[in-house]
Amino acid sequence: MEYLQKEIVRKRLSLLCFVLVAFCSITFSQSYVTEEVTEFVVSPDGAGNYTYYMITAGDATLMVNGSNITAGSQTDSTFTYFYYDGTRLIAAYNFTGGSKVDVTDRVVYVSSYLGAAGLQFKTDTNLKFNQQSDIWSQYYFILKIANNTLYFENKTSGLKVTKSFLVYNNGWSPTSGLADLFGSASGTTLKFYKVTDLNIPTTPTIPDAKPQRNINFSHSPGQANTSLNKNGMQDVHTLEFTAYLAPGESRELEMPVGSGSAPHAYFRWYNFDTDKASSAIITNLNHTTGYVKTDWGNIIANNSTSSSPSIQGVTTFTFDGNPINIACDASNYADFDTLTRDRTDTITAITEPTLSYRVIYHIHSSADIAPLLAACTSTPFEEYNFVAPADSVVMMTTEMRSYGAASNYFYGVSSSDRDATPKIYKSTTSATSGYDGGSTPTVYSNRMYQLQSPSAGATWHYELRTANGKIIARWNITGMALNAVGPYNREINSTLDQQYILSAEQNFDNLGGTDYSFENGNISDKPLRWSECSYGFTYPNGSGSAGNKRVVNGGHYFTNWGEYSIVKTTPTNKNWLVSSVKSHTNPGTGSYMYVDANEAPGVVSDLIVDGNLCPGSEIIVSAWVVSHTNSGTKPNLNFILMGVNANGTEDRIQAYTTGKGTLAQAGTWYNILFKVTLGAKRYSQYRVKIENNNNSAAGNDFGIDDIKIYTSKNPLTAVEALSACEIKTQQELLDAEQGKGARSVILRIDFKANAFSADGAGNVNMKYCWIDNTVFSETFTTLPLNYLNAEPYSYNGQNMGNVGKLSFPKSVTIEQLRTANQPVYNSLADYFATATVTDSSYFFVPEEGKYLNSTTNQMETRTEPVLYIVHKDTCFKRYHEYSCMLTTSNEFTNDCGGFFTTKIQNCKQLLIDDEPQEVTNLRFKTLSGEKDYKLSVQVYYNDLADKGKVKAAAPMCDWICGVDDRFIEASLTRAFVNFRYEYPTATSLDQPVKGRFRQATKDSLMMYADKVQLYKRSVIAEVPGDGSLVQYVAYAIAGSCNDTNIYVCPNPLRVRLRSDVRFSLGKRDYESMPEDIQGAPAVIRIAESKVNMTGDTFSMTINYVRGNPKVEGKMYLYRTNDTIAQKLLGTHTYNFTPNVAVNNTHTYTRVATNDFTMRPGYEYKFSARYEDTPFDTAYGCFIVKVVPDIVLYKPTAANSNWHNDICWKDKDGNNAFIPVVGTKVILPVGNTILEDYDINSFEENPEVTYHLNYNYGIAANTCGSIYFPIGAKMYGQKYLTYEKANVDVAVTENYTLTGMPLREVYSGDIYMPLAGDKAGEDFTFATALCDNRIANRMFQKVYNSTTTYHSYINHQQVDTVNRPIAGWSQPSNALGTKYGHDAVAIKAQAGNVQKFIQLPKLDTTYYYYSVNSQGKEYRVPERCGKVKPVRTENQHKLLFDPTSESFTTTYTNRVEDSWFMVVNPFMGDLSMKAFYDANKDIADGFCYEYTNGEMKASPVDESKLVGPAAAFFVHTTAPSKSLTVNFNTDMVDVNAPQANQMSLSPKSDYDQVLTIVADNGEYRSVATLSEDAYSSNDYVYSEDADLLLFDDGLTPFAVYTRSEEKPLMVNARRTINMVPLSVTFIDSVTPVTLTFTGVEKFHNTLYLYDKLTDLFTEITENMTFEWSGMESDADRYYINIDRSDIVTSEDNNYSDDDCIISVAGNNISIVGSSAIKSVKAFDVAGKLISEQTVDLLHHCQITLPTGMYILEIETENGVSNNKVIVK
Repeated sequence: MEYLQKEIVRKRLSLLCFVLVAFCSITFSQSYVTEEVTEFVVSPDGAGNYTYYMITAGDATLMVNGSNITAGSQTDSTFTYFYYDGTRLIAAYNFTGGSKVDVTDRVVYVSSYLGAAGLQFKTDTNLKFNQQSDIWSQYYFILKIANNTLYFENKTSGLKVTKSFLVYNNGWSPTSGLADLFGSASGTTLKFYKVTDLNIPTTPTIPDAKPQRNINFSHSPGQANTSLNKNGMQDVHTLEFTAYLAPGESRELEMPVGSGSAPHAYFRWYNFDTDKASSAIITNLNHTTGYVKTDWGNIIANNSTSSSPSIQGVTTFTFDGNPINIACDASNYADFDTLTRDRTDTITAITEPTLSYRVIYHIHSSADIAPLLAACTSTPFEEYNFVAPADSVVMMTTEMRSYGAASNYFYGVSSSDRDATPKIYKSTTSATSGYDGGSTPTVYSNRMYQLQSPSAGATWHYELRTANGKIIARWNITGMALNAVGPYNREINSTLDQQYILSAEQNFDNLGGTDYSFENGNISDKPLRWSECSYGFTYPNGSGSAGNKRVVNGGHYFTNWGEYSIVKTTPTNKNWLVSSVKSHTNPGTGSYMYVDANEAPGVVSDLIVDGNLCPGSEIIVSAWVVSHTNSGTKPNLNFILMGVNANGTEDRIQAYTTGKGTLAQAGTWYNILFKVTLGAKRYSQYRVKIENNNNSAAGNDFGIDDIKIYTSKNPLTAVEALSACEIKTQQELLDAEQGKGARSVILRIDFKANAFSADGAGNVNMKYCWIDNTVFSETFTTLPLNYLNAEPYSYNGQNMGNVGKLSFPKSVTIEQLRTANQPVYNSLADYFATATVTDSSYFFVPEEGKYLNSTTNQMETRTEPVLYIVHKDTCFKRYHEYSCMLTTSNEFTNDCGGFFTTKIQNCKQLLIDDEPQEVTNLRFKTLSGEKDYKLSVQVYYNDLADKGKVKAAAPMCDWICGVDDRFIEASLTRAFVNFRYEYPTATSLDQPVKGRFRQATKDSLMMYADKVQLYKRSVIAEVPGDGSLVQYVAYAIAGSCNDTNIYVCPNPLRVRLRSDVRFSLGKRDYESMPEDIQGAPAVIRIAESKVNMTGDTFSMTINYVRGNPKVEGKMYLYRTNDTIAQKLLGTHTYNFTPNVAVNNTHTYTRVATNDFTMRPGYEYKFSARYEDTPFDTAYGCFIVKVVPDIVLYKPTAANSNWHNDICWKDKDGNNAFIPVVGTKVILPVGNTILEDYDINSFEENPEVTYHLNYNYGIAANTCGSIYFPIGAKMYGQKYLTYEKANVDVAVTENYTLTGMPLREVYSGDIYMPLAGDKAGEDFTFATALCDNRIANRMFQKVYNSTTTYHSYINHQQVDTVNRPIAGWSQPSNALGTKYGHDAVAIKAQAGNVQKFIQLPKLDTTYYYYSVNSQGKEYRVPERCGKVKPVRTENQHKLLFDPTSESFTTTYTNRVEDSWFMVVNPFMGDLSMKAFYDANKDIADGFCYEYTNGEMKASPVDESKLVGPAAAFFVHTTAPSKSLTVNFNTDMVDVNAPQANQMSLSPKSDYDQVLTIVADNGEYRSVATLSEDAYSSNDYVYSEDADLLLFDDGLTPFAVYTRSEEKPLMVNARRTINMVPLSVTFIDSVTPVTLTFTGVEKFHNTLYLYDKLTDLFTEITENMTFEWSGMESDADRYYINIDRSDIVTSEDNNYSDDDCIISVAGNNISIVGSSAIKSVKAFDVAGKLISEQTVDLLHHCQITLPTGMYILEIETENGVSNNKVIVK
């Protein structure tokens, strides 16, 4: 029973055979009022009130006596009140104590002497007694309430009473005692009285509830299946019944063997639509092994194979007026993987066994049938046409029970609006008149009426009518001679194969995969197709899980009632059947179907025949039947022909019945021959069903074999031409998915057939066309094909379109056609093998057929030409039916041979659970979730052995499983073809490379090794219930069909599977979502710090709704990859207000969950509940991805996109997710590149996590805090959204000029904690506070600012001085100086704990530190000085404000100066070229940097970069106190992703650059001197860098060269000619060492000239000399180049052995001693500048611009090269 709160629910405690009595009132001795009732009210009700009852039988009252239950007189004052709590009977006894006790299972004590008229039991009850001389020894029983049944159970043996009524025996005197509760069936019925006006002062304590009967139930595929079906259930043979009930009506539902004792192992009654229990199933009959009412239905199970207890499948059902499908699964097999029971022997867990069969009852309301039957006063509700053996007894049935109180045929809504005893009326003349006055029928099973068939050729009519004249059924029965229709013990017609086409056959010999090694080699282990039969299959002993655990019946393992076997011969040890009966088709080797039929109708066989049979065609059914029983009921079968319409509905056309007793001789095969001539209506298919038509399971054993269905031959047919296909591109595959592309159809016309007449000249004049219709109509529209000899066709003046026209002589022979050069092929196979399928063509094929001999006027077999017409056009669409029409007159008709329908197939077709899927686009979006589906493929081919008919075959496939829409299936087609060429049956991709299977092929396939299932006939697709799409791609394998010659197209099939969803959430409307996430769970990303916070909320929009979902406002944990949380599935985690409509927004609020915590890095899927469904039924799902609070950016070489999950790890190295708001990010050393990613653009970026733009909770380039370790750089910083920044600033033991990377830094922030900071991947975002200033001492110098100096002497603050300076300050210990865009020179003392400063600092107060007399550092008392920095949010912000891509910064000097210090505001390398381009006031072409105690000057070009937050000096054209600098983000992003700053000079390895380094061991200075023909010897600011000095603390000295008396750090000259070299000192002159490098690059010798000694010293590579004892800026040394081999304008001339060269201005003269052939001039880079050909003269002249050149002079004596300089 179900508990429903806040509502009084009336529940019936029903007793089978319970008799309802009229209202009465009785009076007892107590002060109360009683009222007899037939229903119990559940107590307590919503208000907490209780309703009490008394239970009586005759004069006895059920009462509680101590721990037992006894009976007392109704006048006794000790009777007991009861109430009903929905599942138990609770007794409130003794009236004063108010206690309550559950009396269920209480002992009933019997000890009294009972006479002959006393306690009586029938022999069919199972209560057992020890009887000795009419004295019943004392015995105990137990009161039970189970499955809504009140009964008593034998305490010791556990047997139950089979009768559920308890009566009082009127023959016994009414005295007190338990005997008053028992008696014969004629006694007084147990009654219930409601008791009111009771005075019970307290509400007693309710006894402990019994455990709810919720069990662990699992489906099993069963022995014959590999997986569950699409509904998640076991596939099995199924029998279906239809029933109509009045609302409130109860009815017994019986299994097909209601009177038998099978099956023996298992029954489950349940709601078929929900696969769960139904409250409408009230009770089951009581059996030895009891039913258990569970949440999965009423279940009874027996796992003993050594006994066969009677556990009949019968239940009582009460109809509430709503249609429902009730099912019962039955089994004879005890192969339970799980079957556990508790101590009360109640099932607690069970895995269903292999099922024998399933019965489904489709139950409808009487209101549905009543108006239909009420109208049947002249036409019947059901009408049947039968052929039957003449003069036989026949059994005619209605579809449902039509007789007795349980009749289903209502003419009104109430239960009284039906006739329980309808009558039979007979007419021998007409179906509509001539009926007799009616008679009471002989009826069996309340639906089977015994009638008489007429004599041969006659037709009689019978009607079943209600008393008020409603015609329930009409049977039209035509008698036929036994030797014409059977059953006949000889073959009735032996020429069927010659006269007709064999269209379907079942001889049970070739079922495929059968094994006959069981039961002495006689029984197969393979059942028929589940849809082909409704009887249960017998799994033979030893065949598998079921066969090994079959519950025996009478000690044998052969077929039971309601089952069938596929046998070679019947066993010899079964005394109820005729043994040793062999197959009719192939006796001894063949098989046949043995059926042990029951008394219910059952389908024995169900065969399908294709349609396209023209009016007047014949269908002939031939079968052989044998009776196996010598006694009991003889077999009685119906053969029924059904027409299947295009929409799947069926019409009953005709039926044949064998009649009663016609299969008289057991063991003899009888032939049945049933012929039907079709009417005008055409059908897509025809079904022939063979049904059991008997009313008893006693006897009724039969065999059936050699079932054949023949049809008339059609002279007009058509087939699709399935030719070889080429490997398609991806676009071609997409086009194919849309049904694009031409398809070929071949029309076959047997124009020699009798259906086509010739004209007077002997020609067959044929008009033909194709139409998009399957039903003939005189008006139509032809398909717009390129018809042969096309001409328009009109009907009644209306144009129908073009038709084709051909004419050939009726008498033409194949030889004549060949002679006339007509296209003739030897066979259809010859055509397909040698011809190209071409549109609008025709050909002939010689074929053997039946033709009329005009001489004998008899049909004869001969070979005649058959015409084939080919059309190839895009009009023909896959899985669509088209009709061809042909006429030899002027009008098209529906005559036989003039109309034929064919279906266009695909070369491959997907099957789901073995059902072909006829859709072009293989997208399935309404599947049942949490189910497994079997996927397979069938290929279509032209069977050349059968006139090219299109047939199907099943290939093996290679499957790619679980890919998304990014997978390009065409990319692997050729790879699989090549793989299979070398390894046709391999089940692993990891094979040696050989032949066509090359390494590149292997690599492309191995990329999907984890998703591949190779060489599989089918795969199991797991479809989640949340709407997520799963995709499978099948590559069919050539030569893998059973017939290896069948061509298999290699192009893949892509399948998309998704469960049905009630509603879904998403950022876009449903249709705009990518197909692979339509209906899928929405994804939201939430930071670890928020996801478990009670009250945290987020919102999502509903983008799809189907129907009217009713959900509660709770979300439950549904699935997760967190193994810990998987134990907590079903946890209520979020609340929302349900308002399910498209575009509505749901706000989800986190609730407190004690045991459930979402962990970072995991995904959690949540679902709402639909009405009362469990949590694992998914509706409105979403996925929460928990982003760790700290993530590390880990770009790879393959992908470095910020917006890709693969680039993120947690601190333990585990996979993480893209950061969201609040996530702390640790950047790596190197480049981080942010892109302009629009999260709302919905454009897929292959570098970005797939479908990221459809996630909630994600923002582009967004995080909480972000940490830049030393060496970390960012490009695209303008796209970054962050909350706080942390930056490490590098320091060395020498001063480095650096900018502050944050907008607000105080001088006091420049410190290192004693223990150091956590850095790099160990960074924790927890900032240490200042705990020292001396141990890790830092030095700071500032430029052009007001600097504070603080002195501390003898515990007193002595001096604080602020003064402006024009240069650099002295090292300061000031704590309160605020740095903005400024730079500072910082150095660390030697031995500090680390080489960086971590910013920002969070100290609120800074103190000074000193060292005591013991040398220990301590903090100076607060009274002696402290600083409180004023912190704002800017302390966490980087210099660059991303709100503006272009901005300016103003830098100031205290005094006018042309030097300004600038800071790179970005966290990426600044392009100095871009910077200078944007700042034209900066005249200098150099950038000046001071790093690690060294000044550097770098020329500005594309290669010069300045690092993040680095400081540099610029030189302006005029002195000023301020400089406004322009910045824009392109200055940084133009360089991405270059990682490192370039070298000091852009000079190449071939440039002549001399580097001079001055070093004193603590400081070094660098100057360069270069020679280049394009440089100037004068000072040029774009070539030459001024010497920049600071103070003696930063730049104590500097080496330089001079140009025009200007000291230069960089000096570029056309010629190095006595260039001064010197060293300047800021304060005192100290010895320094000069080192020269780059000498080897010079073309000529370098010399150092000492003016003091007048000596030239050759400069060599790495030469050093000491600068010692000289004053600052001493004018003593010069650098010069030996130019002895260079001709210049200052030289007179230069001569070698062959010529003389002289330079005058730009003119160069050459005089040769031998004749000159040519002169070429090259610049120093080797570029040809000038070329002159000389006609063997001894003199020439060329003119060149200023520069250095190499002259190549060719004379008669040879070639010489000479260097010249033009000034």
